[in-house]
Amino acid sequence: MGGALISKIFGLPAKRIPKEEYDALTEEVLTKLRAARPHARCEVTRSFHSKCSWGDADFVVEVFPNDCLNEQLEELFSVKPHVNGSVVSLPVRGFQCDFIKTGRENFDIGLAFYNNEAGCLCGRVAYKQGLKFGHDGLHLKLMLGGFEQYFVFEKDPRKCYELLGFDYDVLLEGFYTPQDMYRWVIAGKYFSPEIFAFENLTHANRMRNAKRPVYANFVKFLKTQNLPSVIFDKDKTSEAILARYPELHARIAEREKSIAESVERRAKFNGDIVKSITGLEGKSLGDFIKHFKQNADAINASWLDEFSAEQIRQEISICFLTWKVQHVTV
Repeated sequence: MGGALISKIFGLPAKRIPKEEYDALTEEVLTKLRAARPHARCEVTRSFHSKCSWGDADFVVEVFPNDCLNEQLEELFSVKPHVNGSVVSLPVRGFQCDFIKTGRENFDIGLAFYNNEAGCLCGRVAYKQGLKFGHDGLHLKLMLGGFEQYFVFEKDPRKCYELLGFDYDVLLEGFYTPQDMYRWVIAGKYFSPEIFAFENLTHANRMRNAKRPVYANFVKFLKTQNLPSVIFDKDKTSEAILARYPELHARIAEREKSIAESVERRAKFNGDIVKSITGLEGKSLGDFIKHFKQNADAINASWLDEFSAEQIRQEISICFLTWKVQHVTV
């Protein structure tokens, strides 16, 4: 995404095309894909109405388990695609096309998230409220047992954007210029300018967003405005979400139970315990742990839950006595 792969991966010169050519090319791609995949949805992401040239095209494509999209793209466009996670890229007549894979349950929200790159800006507003907004919906973020946990609670595009305080009808109409979208974001109920400043981002987000022209230009735009800050109360946001989506309580309780069980298991069996009993280190330690777990699983698949910590220590000692005869040389 962004047009850089056309040179780096495919060895072709970077190419920008005007609106008329872009519309014809994307329509051709959509027609071929829809004919080859009649039961799968595929759409090109929306751009600003005033945009007059493109360096790449982004398509959101519905995929299924054991899908053969990569092979179909290669057959349709006669070039082996480049795969980077859920994004598949290839040139069509020398122009970079990126295909973003998404499941059926995430197609609508994924398309709404990627259109005009509005989602990456709205995601910062979500973050400051203790939420996470992405191509798969809106998530509640909680700390459980010392671990960050996420619970998706909404995937309907309208509900997601409206919960974040944005006018979804305006988003549906689209924006004529990037500045129009910036003003729409600023008009959001929970907007606060400082949450977008690069110095307030994590290192990873700072590096990623600096490469996004829409985000970087939005930060520049904010510097020309005199906007008040908003204080966020994440606890109140969580309370409101839990009240509106009561089914989350059962999922949270289940996750808490799972985390507690994992903590208990790690307390009974971990690398430090095995090292203290055997004196092994490095590769030998890893090899023995693998050997012990395979043996234990063969005897009793539920050993980690059913055995006490002392029983597990005894089993490690017994297993090590036989293992070291074969693996430890004097």
